[in-house]
Amino acid sequence: MNQPPLQQLVQSGKQIIHLTKSQTNHLVGYPPDARLLIINADDFGLCHAFNAAIFRTLTQGVVRSATVMMPCPWALHAMHLLQERPELDFGVHLTSRCQKPRGM
Repeated sequence: MNQPPLQQLVQSGKQIIHLTKSQTNHLVGYPPDARLLIINADDFGLCHAFNAAIFRTLTQGVVRSATVMMPCPWALHAMHLLQERPELDFGVHLTSRCQKPRGM
């Protein structure tokens, strides 16, 4: 099966220590001289409004990834949304506590 270079590298178990701009571009499928802007939605799980907005922007392609803030009250809801769409990219926003937004 012909996979993108980044997926091949990840599945091989190799660690990435340092890549040049052209190497990074190649791994994500862009020309070596391309200028890339990757937009990540932070704090997925903070509250229902954040979840709705982040999920909408992920599914519409406005942002390319999101990070779920696990100790927050709506993190489980965010994970359920992501479970419905396994093709969406996400990571974990590591934090030791959650601050509630004002008015909650």
